[in-house]
Parts: sequence; C-alpha cells; structure tokens
Amino acid sequence: MKKSIVILVTLVSLLFAGCKNDSSMAGTAVLEPTDKITVREDTFPLLTLIDTCDYVISSPDSFLLGERKTEYGTIKADILTQMACPEGYSYPENVVFDSMRIYIFYTSCVGSERSPLSINMYEMDKQTLEYNPNPKYKTNEDVSRFCSLDDSTRILSQERIVVAEHHNDSTYFASLDAYLPVVSFSVDPNSAFFKRFTSHTSYGSQIEFNEHILKGLYITTDFGSSTVLNVSNIGMIVNYHFTYERFDGEVVTETGEKSFYSNSEVKQLNRYIYEDRASLLQTLKEDSLYNYLVAPAGVYTYIDLPMRQMYDTILGEERYTTHSAYVNLAQLKVMVNHVNASSPLADQVLLIKCGNNNSRLHSFFENKELPSDTVAVLGFLTTSVDAVGNTIYYYAFDISTMLTGILHTNPQSLQDDDLMLRMALVPVSTITSTNSNGATRVVSIKEAQTISATPLYSTKNPAAQTTLQVVSSLFFKDY
Repeated sequence: MKKSIVILVTLVSLLFAGCKNDSSMAGTAVLEPTDKITVREDTFPLLTLIDTCDYVISSPDSFLLGERKTEYGTIKADILTQMACPEGYSYPENVVFDSMRIYIFYTSCVGSERSPLSINMYEMDKQTLEYNPNPKYKTNEDVSRFCSLDDSTRILSQERIVVAEHHNDSTYFASLDAYLPVVSFSVDPNSAFFKRFTSHTSYGSQIEFNEHILKGLYITTDFGSSTVLNVSNIGMIVNYHFTYERFDGEVVTETGEKSFYSNSEVKQLNRYIYEDRASLLQTLKEDSLYNYLVAPAGVYTYIDLPMRQMYDTILGEERYTTHSAYVNLAQLKVMVNHVNASSPLADQVLLIKCGNNNSRLHSFFENKELPSDTVAVLGFLTTSVDAVGNTIYYYAFDISTMLTGILHTNPQSLQDDDLMLRMALVPVSTITSTNSNGATRVVSIKEAQTISATPLYSTKNPAAQTTLQVVSSLFFKDY
C-alpha cells in the first residue's frame, strides 16, 4: 500500500513538472517573429545655444516700470495705457473741477529699494491703442507712434522722485487683502491737459472717450538704473464740486470725485527695451559653460535634437520599412546653476518647437495656443538632492510623445527643421483651472512679462553634461 502511494505521488510530480516546462516555452518561443517587441535604450548628445528675443506679445496682468542695470543687460520698462471710461456718466449741473491726481500702485520692486527713480508722464496725442481688428502689440513698439514727447503732451509740471522703500501712502485692496504702496501725482489745474480733460462733462462709449477725450497715458522714467517697480494698477481721480438750490431757497455746495482706471477692459502696452542688447548677447555667448534665460523679452536658450541620428540609431534603413518605434521614455533634464543666480529664477519654462527662424514660436503665442505633447511641453523649476546631499535645481520635460510622432514619419518627407529639431526654452506664465475631480489644466499661457534671469548649464559644461536618454520599443508595422 505504501509503495502504491509513493508511485502515485511520483507520477503527479512528473505531471506538474511537465506542465511547468510547457508553460515556460509558451512565451517568446511560441510567438511569430512579427509579434516580437524589442526594447532598446540609447543616449544622444545635444547642442545648446543662446540668442536674443527682440520682443514678446504684450499682455500685461501687471506692469514693470523703471530701469535696472544687471550683468544680463540694462532693461528699461515703461507703460502705454488707456483709461477705462465710465460710459454714460454725466457730472451734475454747475460742476466745477477742482483737482486731479494720478496714482500708481505697486506691490514690490526688483533691484534696490533705496535707489531713487524719476517718473514722468505724457498724454498720448497721436493715436490710441486700437481695438478692432484686435492688434497684437509687441513689447518693443516705437512710442513715437503714439506720443509726441514734448512739453505740449507732458502731464506733470515736474518729475516725481520715487524711492520704493518709502511707503508714505498706501491703499487697501480687498482682492489682495493687503495694503499696497502708492505714488500719487498732482496735475496742475492750469495745465492744458487739465483744462482739456475737464472741458467734457459727460462720457459716451469707450471708443469715443479714447478718440476725443483721452487717448491714453505714457508713463516712463527719466533717471535711475537700479530699480524696477512691479506696478499693479494705475488710477486717475478727478475731484469736483457743484452747487444747487434747495426747495427752501438755500444754496448748497456738494463735493464729489470720479475715478478712471487702467484695467482689463482697456488696451495696455508694457514696453521693454534692452539698451545694450548687442553687447549683452556677445558677452553671454562668450561664456561657453552656461546658457541663459532672461525675461522679459531678453535671451532664450535653444536646444538642437539630432533627429537624423535618432532615426539611424533606433530604426536605420534596414528596419524603417519593416518596423515602427514607440518612445517609452525620453525625459530631458536641463540643469540650473542657482548658485550664480543674481535675479529671480523662472518658475515655469516652455520647451517648444521653434524652427530655424522662430516662426513656430511666434505663432504659438500670437494665436494663444496651449501646450501639447507634440509641439510644446511645460516644465517647472524643481529641486532635488544629488548623491552627496547637495540641492540641485532643474527643469524636466517629457518629450516621448513628440519623438514618437516624428519617428513614425517617413524620414524622406521630413523638413530640415525636423531632421535637426531645434527647440526653444522660453520663460512663461500660465493660468490654470481645476475641475470637480481635482484635475488641473492650463487654460492660458504667455511669454513671461516679469523679471527673471536663469543661468543654465550648457552642453559644453563638464559639471553637468546635457544628454537625452531614449527608451524605445521596436515592433513590426503590421503588429
């Protein structure tokens, strides 16, 4: 009996052993050759270079005002803006205009808070900023198109000297739950501007207001090269009084004020001029160890991806006609030299196909496009710790979908821009929206219009070699 049990157990063991061997052979051994997938990992060298950005499309949520000299160049920022019209408003009868003040509210400054800057203001007398068709004004527009810049258009009788740290006046903003410092300017009641503006006692539409009453204001600085104000709002308040006779015959005098603001309802233009742009670029190009991102409208870094080399390495002529490639992983990491940063670093950077003449880059922002995996990828300033415990800063971009799309294209039909794919790193700002499930998406993106300067490690820097690792899968096209 015991012998029979041993024989039975032995037979069962052999049966299961046979099943195990069969299942091990049911993997790749039983696949057709055309069903097999090959995974490979390749590393590709990259090239980087820098060039100036002459302008961005002006779309300010706030303004820069002032001048600041830095190692990345001297930026001068000034403002052209319309003022919102109180449409349909009329002053009381017998109105007498007493005074006018113009206010500039600012949240902070970049540079020295103690260095003075001189603010001056002119009336736009030539033309206003247009509404229709909707123009896309560039940040390097010629101010002489809008303003004569002579004594006849000068609003202030003398410049106002401002020191950012002197918060002599402030105003509470409920939307920010904060008091903002303000610089105010008194307009001379005897000036031509005051008399012309107050000759109108009623207002029609915004367009009529722009054409016949106030085309806009041009605000600039005359001296000071250490401070740029972050301006949040611009306002103009007219004070007046009027008299009327009550039913009992008594003559009563009442006072009032009317406010005009530069807000999202009107056209605005923030101009940025780099006064030493040519020498700036030459100096930065001589630094072979670092590339730079300087905003607003300063310097961009460009990265060349060797697509021809990727084709030849991943597919090659012998596999192109039979295989397709899917890129599983292609993360581009751009290292930041935060130790040498003397200005704020860019929080968000867009990696975008730009072409050799930047046409793709310009059209992306002019048409208000959004990031997509095939054209532009958004990256954020990220920190981590290296192997020895040092904090490192970088931007990371997943370009696997972009590369997959190009590798699926017949290389003979590709343009030169795709065979050596040039991409630009562009500092940007975004507006996001969160849905009911908590998912966040970008609903608006534009080139950064605040000051930042970010030094990046170049591909020639031995301290941080910039390469691209690509993990791809190869499979037959009829798979």
